[in-house]
Order: sequence, then structure tokens, then C-alpha cells
Amino acid sequence: MAESRRAAETQTLARSLRTLQFAGTAIDGLSIQEIAGELDVHRSIASRLLSPARKRT
Repeated sequence: MAESRRAAETQTLARSLRTLQFAGTAIDGLSIQEIAGELDVHRSIASRLLSPARKRT
């Protein structure tokens, strides 16, 4: 059980870092749809990954 949780947390961290890298290279910003497409995830997952960053702005 702990092993699968650790794998899920690692995947979330990796996706979050990819999201930040991808968004950081965009000049005019990106839509959730564009980020989701780049990460190959559903829009809801992309939105959840960006949620902490939105709270800081």
C-alpha cells in the first residue's frame, strides 16, 4: 500500500514539474486544455496540478 502511494505521489510531482516547465516557456500563457494536452491528462487533473500556483498569484 505504501509503495503505491509513493508511486502516485511521485507521478503527481513529476506532472507538476512538467506543468511548470511547459507553462514557463509560454509567452502568452496557456489554457488548461493546452496544458492537459501536453501532459496527456484530463483537464480536471491539469487544473488540480495548477491550483497551488493560482493561489499564490
